[in-house]
Amino acid sequence: MRLLIVSLSLFLFSFNCLAVTKAQLLEQISTIGEAVQVNDNVVNFNYRGIPEVLIFDEAANRMRLMSPIVEVQQVDNGLLLNALEANFHSVLDARYAVSNDVIWSVFIHPLDDLSESLLGSAVSQVAVAHATFGREFTSGDLIFPSNN
Repeated sequence: MRLLIVSLSLFLFSFNCLAVTKAQLLEQISTIGEAVQVNDNVVNFNYRGIPEVLIFDEAANRMRLMSPIVEVQQVDNGLLLNALEANFHSVLDARYAVSNDVIWSVFIHPLDDLSESLLGSAVSQVAVAHATFGREFTSGDLIFPSNN
């Protein structure tokens, strides 16, 4: 029984070791981002020419990585419906969302479960989802099949 408890403790501890700290978040964004501006828990930067914003809250154990795409009033309902369908089939971990009358590509995740490799993937997926809005609606190469 003691061996089981020790094994389980080590297993759970190993997951916590993968967590990205605030310093690691800022270091990684500073490494892969361009024109990085840090203001407490808000980081504005560009990734391959795409503007992104990282907001994180250690107390709430959450992070949000997002990129503004277009004002909602500038797109028709068909495009919005295509974006919603893409959330199911082709934008993977990133999503299209609407807030304050703006369409965004977003990635939302707990901080304690965020690895450096997942953060790098998230930055890329948000940028690709932004860049392909209105055309392919994708965040990468993988697309789940649909009935259409």
